[in-house]
Amino acid sequence: MPRYCGQLWSNDDVKHIIDDLSEKSKIYGNLIDADCDNPKIDQLLEDLDNIGGTPSYSFLLYIFCNPDATDEFRIEVLELLVKYFVRRMLTDTPPTRDLDPIFIELIDQYNNNQDNNIQTVINYLTQPSKYSSEELFDQKLAGNVYENNYMATRFILSKIEESESQNLEIYSNFWERNKSGIYIWTVEHIFPQGINIPKDWIKMIANGDKDLANDLRDKYAHTMGNLTLSGYNQRLSNLSFEIKRDRKDKKGNYIGYKNGLYLNRELAALDSWTTDHIEKRTSFLVSKAKALFEIIK
Repeated sequence: MPRYCGQLWSNDDVKHIIDDLSEKSKIYGNLIDADCDNPKIDQLLEDLDNIGGTPSYSFLLYIFCNPDATDEFRIEVLELLVKYFVRRMLTDTPPTRDLDPIFIELIDQYNNNQDNNIQTVINYLTQPSKYSSEELFDQKLAGNVYENNYMATRFILSKIEESESQNLEIYSNFWERNKSGIYIWTVEHIFPQGINIPKDWIKMIANGDKDLANDLRDKYAHTMGNLTLSGYNQRLSNLSFEIKRDRKDKKGNYIGYKNGLYLNRELAALDSWTTDHIEKRTSFLVSKAKALFEIIK
């Protein structure tokens, strides 16, 4: 009989352990590849990967290995984790070093709880030491969100679009990459973020005052209200607002703010872009984001 860690194990014991490890490795691989034969689960796994939720996979493996866990419950868990990591990525709360221990402890908490349901997971993850306050989340959303965390900003904008868009048959994958592995859809600054502000923008945003335009750029350029998604960012860049709005490709298709995105609906109808517009749109998009990623109601 083989000896392991000072103990004698039968061949049946060893076979059982190997079979168990093999089964769990397959399940873990399905989680990583977002290939669980359930479109909703697979989409949520992709979302979780896109928002940096890898540290939660230890808990997910536990849930997906549990034969009593239904797909409905797994979907609830995944929806919660996506919201949790959006908030964590934007606020850096809890810090990265705490994430692995949190989800390992969650397995113990869940395993020892007699009333296991989604509320068990919510109660644990929303403890103050593991969860950003609503005030901090609101502050980050309303501030220089792009500068704070580009990937979280991109994710939030894409989810707002997906939740409201009537054109998902056209714009269905905001995480598609080109042949070089670069995202096709990127975050576009309406009022340009660059140091050299074009004259058209200085005139529109600051009535011709270059110094004021620079101050306004620092204050507003990276806020939610000044951001949208574009598959043609390089072809819009520092162009004037009107040209960005009406831009078409060689086939006559709109690639600017008249491209049909929900995020651009207001922009497509405007003739100018001012700080008042930015502040109003920031408030609107922040309210959308808060509703989408609310955990404690």
